[in-house]
Amino acid sequence: MDFQNDPELEKLFKDELDERASSLVEGAQAMAAGELNPELSGRMLREGHTIKGTGRVMGYEGIAQGGETCELVWRWIQQGDLQPSSMLARTLEHLAAAIPEALGASDHDVLVAIDTIRAM
Repeated sequence: MDFQNDPELEKLFKDELDERASSLVEGAQAMAAGELNPELSGRMLREGHTIKGTGRVMGYEGIAQGGETCELVWRWIQQGDLQPSSMLARTLEHLAAAIPEALGASDHDVLVAIDTIRAM
């Protein structure tokens, strides 16, 4: 089924994407402010996971990759495998802000942010 041609589903997807990406931006800002805790990192992990899944179902691979990257990074932070930093927070904030923008345009900003995280 082609979900991208269903205006009602597209609207629901966009609204959910905006909400979850906004939450991810807030999580990155909390990291930058040094206000990170296990509950917040777990919630951010779940937000990324949900974006990954709905992005794939809706046929937006760039959005799905952005969600997957957020999920992995927040999991590594939660597990202690990756230490929070201001640079990581800025990059996660950029990635989270770029995810909903990829819905109507291109995946460029999402993919640039993913490459930046991979290079860290």
